[in-house]
Amino acid sequence: MHRFLVTALLLLAFPTNAGAGSFADFNKGIAAHNRGEIDLSISAFSDALAAGDLSADTQSVAHLDRGNAYAHKKQWLEAIADFDAVLKLKPNNREAHSARAAANIALGNSDAAKRDLLAAAEIVPNDYSFWFALGRFEWQTQDYETALPHLERAVFLDPKNTYAVLWAEIARQSVHRPDTDRLAKQAVLADLDFWPGPIAEFYRGKTSLDELLRKAADGKGEVQSGQICETNFYVGAWQAMQGQVAQALPLLEDAVTKCPKTFIEYPPAVALLGQLKSAHPAGVAAQ
Repeated sequence: MHRFLVTALLLLAFPTNAGAGSFADFNKGIAAHNRGEIDLSISAFSDALAAGDLSADTQSVAHLDRGNAYAHKKQWLEAIADFDAVLKLKPNNREAHSARAAANIALGNSDAAKRDLLAAAEIVPNDYSFWFALGRFEWQTQDYETALPHLERAVFLDPKNTYAVLWAEIARQSVHRPDTDRLAKQAVLADLDFWPGPIAEFYRGKTSLDELLRKAADGKGEVQSGQICETNFYVGAWQAMQGQVAQALPLLEDAVTKCPKTFIEYPPAVALLGQLKSAHPAGVAAQ
């Protein structure tokens, strides 16, 4: 929300070529978006853009914010059209690349989403977050060979991020190139004293699954449920990539059932569970 307020203040501070009416509509759109009045913000931004006299900078903000409003309503095609307009004006707008990727993911356009995530990562190449997001999505869509170097890059850029270490290890298992020495070196740099450190220790063979499950059950409420969710996914995915499908399935089913949909583990858990069930429609338990 603060971004919208700052944007409005910045635009008010400098002269523009916009007419009074279109600029008033633009500010009306910003204010409506800040209040969460999505339909009003779409209407106001549309009026401002229709006037045709907004500066390029102001147009890009109006398209971006209207696109986000459309995305909030799950009107993905309209959102993408606005993000396209932003990127025509501002090709290096990472927020527009990221938002368009999310819209394309919702529509099932995986290749288009990957292109936008890669573009966003390359704009600020030393920011681990987009490499991490790109690698996770590539892995989720079974593009394992491409995912691995992107996840390794995320670890390199943020070596203390234990989640990135876990994902890099899953990716190595996925391409059948486990590397215990590399995992050990990455684990030493990661912050293993805190969650999800115990999962990395399980990957290294330093703790048993029973002990990991006991540690996951520590805590109360959302902390405990979050740790259990993550354990189910990271152990299930790790086992599945090693061909231990019978052991992985119940863990992944629990992850899909119990993980909050806002967790980064939820979409890949859904995808992997579907892939395993499709590949093993019967007889998995007998493995």
